[in-house]
Amino acid sequence: MSVLQTSLRIGLIRVISLTDPRARNAHGEWLTLHYPQLHVDSRSISGFPNGLYTPALEKEAVPAILRLGETLAPHVDALAVSCAADPGVAELRERFPRMPIVGAGSALSYVC
Repeated sequence: MSVLQTSLRIGLIRVISLTDPRARNAHGEWLTLHYPQLHVDSRSISGFPNGLYTPALEKEAVPAILRLGETLAPHVDALAVSCAADPGVAELRERFPRMPIVGAGSALSYVC
């Protein structure tokens, strides 16, 4: 059982350009299945059909991540970047200091 007692709206930023809604929503659906209190709005950045597999691509994608974060932020309680390298997470935290911003890499670092 989860410790969350209230519902939370999560803006999930996928760092691969996915046009298939089933593929784009897969992470969010998994989260909702295991944490029913979460309502996940999954979105993909554009321009990166193969994802971010080099540091150069991670850096190049930051503006797209920030744009998507700005679009989602007014409608959600927290933002999550679905990439272990956490591209754009620091910048999103600067832009939205009162909103929880989670990156896959920083989240996993808590269990290491």
